[in-house]
Amino acid sequence: MTIDVLTALVLGAASGLAVAALFPHLLTIVPRLRERRQPLWLLITVQTLRAFVVLSILAWCGLRLGAPFAMGAPLIRSYLAGQALSIPFASMLVAIASGVGAALLIVLLDRHILLRTLPPVTVQRTPGADLWKGLLGSFYGAIVEEILSRLFVMTVLVWILSKLPGINTAAVFSMACLLSALAFAAGHLPLAAQTAPLTKPVVTRVLVLNTLAGLVFGAVFWAYGLEHAMAAHFATDVVLQLTVA
Repeated sequence: MTIDVLTALVLGAASGLAVAALFPHLLTIVPRLRERRQPLWLLITVQTLRAFVVLSILAWCGLRLGAPFAMGAPLIRSYLAGQALSIPFASMLVAIASGVGAALLIVLLDRHILLRTLPPVTVQRTPGADLWKGLLGSFYGAIVEEILSRLFVMTVLVWILSKLPGINTAAVFSMACLLSALAFAAGHLPLAAQTAPLTKPVVTRVLVLNTLAGLVFGAVFWAYGLEHAMAAHFATDVVLQLTVA
């Protein structure tokens, strides 16, 4: 078994666990999931296994295509290759700080500009009641969304754009980062539709805030690798959960 396959399987397994961890939060924001005839445990099991298979395949593709561009999961790969695990604390702190900064910018932009464009909506929420569910669900964003949006989509875009004549490396990575951030943002629309009609202000809010986050995560992935992007994404989600708790 090659290192790429083993790394992909580890990432796929982590994705499956992250999907399972998301369900407490998902059942809160999409309560009609409880009304399905299918037993809840069976639904969770099926989705967990599906995530393992799909994300393992996508992770393997991203690792293979990203190798010539030094894009991948260097920490996990090194550990699985038998090398001593040495966490680069300085760059990890930069990644976490980038995630926290992105979250604070999102909160300010949302509260002072974007929320004012939305119609008044009464949201029933018990302070702190669902904080643990949101924090548990943060692993989904940090693991699944980063594998999908950065390791797969952004890497594929870099691979495609690099084949265009007359385009330099910085332009390739910048365009891939932007396009993957837009795809990442668009991927949040289906869930947003579960909680509110997709009016123009709602769509704009979802796209702007998530594109901003995606640009930060993409830049971190470009600079340091997947594990750092996961740390940045997790930091952003934790701060956002704390600000709405």
